[in-house]
Amino acid sequence: MSAARRSASGVTSERTAKTEEQLAKTRQELRRFALGIHPAGLSEQGLGDALASLTADLPLPVDLAVSTDPIPPRIAACADLVCAEARVT
Repeated sequence: MSAARRSASGVTSERTAKTEEQLAKTRQELRRFALGIHPAGLSEQGLGDALASLTADLPLPVDLAVSTDPIPPRIAACADLVCAEARVT
């Protein structure tokens, strides 16, 4: 392999590594941002409907039992986040 070709290959590898590093940082920032967003369905329809929409497209049947008693918004948001994370892991 010629010196010019090795040099170009090294530059490409370096650019690829920098791009992958930036992508990882961007992914982390996006995840932090997304965790701060309150789900619209949760505030508009309540926890039961929000959880039902999370499980609607799962390949296995899911039985939900959600209290109809008023739930403080912070608790509902936490429950929704825990269920959303459990769904993807």
